[in-house]
Amino acid sequence: DKEVVYIEEKVYLSQMTDVYMNTSDYVGKTVSWEGYMLPDEIDEGVSWAVVRNTPGCCGDDGLTGFYLEWGGTMPAENDWVRVTGVLTVRAKDANMYFLVEADEVEILSERGLEFVSQ
Repeated sequence: DKEVVYIEEKVYLSQMTDVYMNTSDYVGKTVSWEGYMLPDEIDEGVSWAVVRNTPGCCGDDGLTGFYLEWGGTMPAENDWVRVTGVLTVRAKDANMYFLVEADEVEILSERGLEFVSQ
């Protein structure tokens, strides 16, 4: 029985911002969140992210979520999923990115909010 940090829909953006700002409080912990599958190759073997749309520099063009490493069958682009796994940080070309080493990836029939602002 491990403690899981649930990224909740009503405060999704706030919780994600807390993870980004206070990285050391979250790395190595199990996280669970929902979002849609987005192809986005960042590194060899890491080519999917699970994200939601958020405010960005030009209105509603932001994306917030984590990259996904999963040994099972990858869901299709735009599938709505719930992912649970251990949060890690990786480096690529002097940039850092968040990667979840998934223990579970569940395709959900009911979608949550695709655009979140809090």
